[in-house]
Amino acid sequence: MILVMITALLAVFASQYRATATCKTRLAFLEEHLTELTSKLEHYQRLEREQLEQERIRASQEHYRTIERAWSDPAHAADAVRWEIAAGTNELGKPFTMALDHDGRIHVVDSAQHRLRIFDRNGTYIKTFGVDHLEADEAQRLFQAIRSVSFDSRGRAIMIAGGRVAIFDRDERWVRSYGEMGSLEPGMFQHPQFGTVVDQDRFLVVDTFNNKLQLFDRDGKWLHTIGSAGNLEDQLNLPYGVAFDKQERRLIVANAMQHKLAVYDLDGAFVRSIGGKGSGKGQFMQPVQVAIHEQRGLIAVSDLANHRVVLLDRRGGFLRQYGSKGTARGCFVNPRGLAFVVSEGEDNSAAVLLAVADDHHVQLIEVPAV
Repeated sequence: MILVMITALLAVFASQYRATATCKTRLAFLEEHLTELTSKLEHYQRLEREQLEQERIRASQEHYRTIERAWSDPAHAADAVRWEIAAGTNELGKPFTMALDHDGRIHVVDSAQHRLRIFDRNGTYIKTFGVDHLEADEAQRLFQAIRSVSFDSRGRAIMIAGGRVAIFDRDERWVRSYGEMGSLEPGMFQHPQFGTVVDQDRFLVVDTFNNKLQLFDRDGKWLHTIGSAGNLEDQLNLPYGVAFDKQERRLIVANAMQHKLAVYDLDGAFVRSIGGKGSGKGQFMQPVQVAIHEQRGLIAVSDLANHRVVLLDRRGGFLRQYGSKGTARGCFVNPRGLAFVVSEGEDNSAAVLLAVADDHHVQLIEVPAV
């Protein structure tokens, strides 16, 4: 539009310029109209900027309404899906849990094929890490029944696999393993399902069938236990996933068979519980995974038996829920894996994106502004 206006304006000036008789009068004409031309050009540029900004605001408002509708009406849930990776495509067998490394890549635990499938933030397959990289006996030992992966400050991958903890450096070389099957001694596990890195690169293991958490230092030395088995409010009954809230310095545990989240401090003191059994707002049926968006203060929960994702504020207050049972886009069957994905140019105005893995696919979901 501005180019058309300037072209027309220049044509008028050119016609008037040619009508002047001498070089002197032509120079006087140019000097006289230069300021006017500059002023009009600035005016047209300002109009164009305002028009573009209005168009941007209208598009942003329309997009906001679309995402709001997707989270409030399951019939439109697919509108919030940025991309989808179906099981059986892109080298993916059965997605289980996931985590982001320090480069923003998404590591999906493929429980059917005992590997990590690695994708970029756009859902493009990059590579696989797993049994193909190791000798057969070593692979069987390290990758059997892989359940989760986390990354420490040095970029090391720390996996729960084969009932133990296995650590790999940034070059995917095995560093060490620790833990063994059992329940009598510290450092023994019964079907651990998840682990997460807390401050100072300490590692917390969710010892699911022993109904407790075990904390280790960065070298695998056992430190102490958090929680105990039972159905009292401060106890655990099949804990599954956990997330560390860096700001509050709290552990948020998916206490699956109590249908709650249990909150502890790093010393093991119980703080509070969140939720309860049911399908209403702020209730859960077997919550199994937790993810935290530190900048926005959001908590996402995989509500397994309700086949949905629940969004809470940092204190555990209910905000929204998303999804329903099914295999289509925007639907879930037994959602487990959760990870907030950093969008390009992450700041307070950037979109909040949540990757969700269930039995059939991995989906990247846009979260509405809260």
